[in-house]
Amino acid sequence: MAAEFQTDTKGPGNLSGSFILLKLPMETSNVKDSNGNILNDGDSVTLIKSLKVKGGGVTLKQGTLVKKIRLTDDDKEVDCKIDGMSIVLKTEFLKKR
Repeated sequence: MAAEFQTDTKGPGNLSGSFILLKLPMETSNVKDSNGNILNDGDSVTLIKSLKVKGGGVTLKQGTLVKKIRLTDDDKEVDCKIDGMSIVLKTEFLKKR
């Protein structure tokens, strides 16, 4: 996260000291579902395609509701729990509810 600093010597009442204004950039989420809707932590999504889980021997059916997703460092993936399993899903297979 980069910060921008500004020094201002024209304080209220012409104070003899100076102060620093700190401007932090707003973090914006670039995580989008298959339709281009922005996803946030805690959103509920629906699977738009049946997916086989690697190493799980399970198939997640189309239309499955996934609640309380968590965003990851990768903009194309979200973390979630389905049937007690922690799974990472690609956002291209999700639709926001």
